Amino acid sequence: MKENTSQQLSKNFRIVTKNDLIVRERKTINAKIKGQLNHGDIVQIIEKKRNWTYVHFSNYEDSKIVEGWVFTRYLKQIR
Repeated sequence: MKENTSQQLSKNFRIVTKNDLIVRERKTINAKIKGQLNHGDIVQIIEKKRNWTYVHFSNYEDSKIVEGWVFTRYLKQIR
């Protein structure tokens, strides 16, 4: 893999490390649920705010793009 591609993957994408990770509309525990991720899913990072990360991913069930907030601690850097 080219170095530039590897750097982009490492910087902008993460692997989910938890099953049933809830994706929320806002960065609060009581916010509306927009989707769910599972261990091994890959997400693209849009923005980070403290313990929350705004991600973008493709929903496998209906192939729609979903965006929302997840807990940062359940995202692992791709190496």
